[in-house]
Amino acid sequence: MAAEQTVRLDGPITTTPSGTQNVNLTGSSATVTTKPLTPAGADILSGGVQVDNSSTPTTFLTIPAGRTWVGSVAVCGSNADTTQSLATSSVTTAGTNAIPAPGTVIAQVISRRDSAATVMTHYPVYVTAPAGNSVTLQLTNSRGTTYSGVASANGVLL
Repeated sequence: MAAEQTVRLDGPITTTPSGTQNVNLTGSSATVTTKPLTPAGADILSGGVQVDNSSTPTTFLTIPAGRTWVGSVAVCGSNADTTQSLATSSVTTAGTNAIPAPGTVIAQVISRRDSAATVMTHYPVYVTAPAGNSVTLQLTNSRGTTYSGVASANGVLL
């Protein structure tokens, strides 16, 4: 929903319109109408994956080169083994010159034997890809058998 503000100015009027505002001038009065800052559909980026019985890193979100993604991440894990004590599912960054650095743990869950656990970030996560290459978020399970991990991410490109 657009917001509108009317301002009366005495003296010369100087404006610098941007992509989010429209300025109409009449004498010494200016009306500034702003557009809502809603992201374009192409800038909404989300993804998810389930990885069963594998410890191979699996990509579930790709941030394009030269862009920054901000969003939230959720990860859960289910450990069906009744003898092994702990297993983890981790969401990490991957890609040359990623920010945060490649391998940085964004979210992680630890499951005890024969149990499940879930964690979700309750703060904005920022991931930046350099101009030369894309960057990914990956899910990696610590165990390759009797273990499942699920990760999802929802956000926007800035």
